[in-house]
Amino acid sequence: MDFSWRRGGLLRGERVFNHVRRLVKNDHIEQCAMPFGAVTTNLSTGRELWLTEGDLHQAVRASCSMPGLLAPVAWNGYWLVDGAVVNPVPISLTRALGADIVIAVDLQHDAHLMQQDLLSITPQSVEDQTTATATSWGGRLRQSLARVAQRKVNQTPAAMEIMSTSIQVLENRVKRNRMAGDPPDVLIQPFCPQISTLDFHRAEEAIEAGKLAVEKKMDELLPLVRQHELPGEK
Repeated sequence: MDFSWRRGGLLRGERVFNHVRRLVKNDHIEQCAMPFGAVTTNLSTGRELWLTEGDLHQAVRASCSMPGLLAPVAWNGYWLVDGAVVNPVPISLTRALGADIVIAVDLQHDAHLMQQDLLSITPQSVEDQTTATATSWGGRLRQSLARVAQRKVNQTPAAMEIMSTSIQVLENRVKRNRMAGDPPDVLIQPFCPQISTLDFHRAEEAIEAGKLAVEKKMDELLPLVRQHELPGEK
């Protein structure tokens, strides 16, 4: 991961998004097999902007540029950041794209607010982490956070912790208000508070949490699937 405070965020994001570009071969949204749209926030107007055509990779990058963490994206003379600032669970966009049934996934619900560190801290000592992961960016950042965690009791939260948690508190408020007027047909909320913001290496744990959350909603999901089965399908 590439660090930089001079580009509008803790991370520039070039490395991770270059990797995504190698995995996702389509360059334009119009090439997607299914309708796709990304929600972003226009910093100049404060309004949400739906990206439903054009550069796919830029749209995805803009839609997840969390303020202060990932650098904003320039788009047609504006700066765009994470759409979650104004529309955390974009039910409205999916309906506008023609969805008959909306199954929403909420990753940032209240159960996660008690842990908002950038990287999770393992029980290992700082010395053990130094020998095991000193060569990686994550290792170096984890060492710094671990040292902070050891002195964290009865101390003021760190700046990034305050920023991250505050943003998510605001997002949760916006989300509840919007879903009250336009609720999804099914709401899935994976529970994985042990996985922090930059724990990209813990994807398998996140996937398992998602599977468990889906299993808990099977009673709601199966009738919808059966309702929309094509003739001859089972």
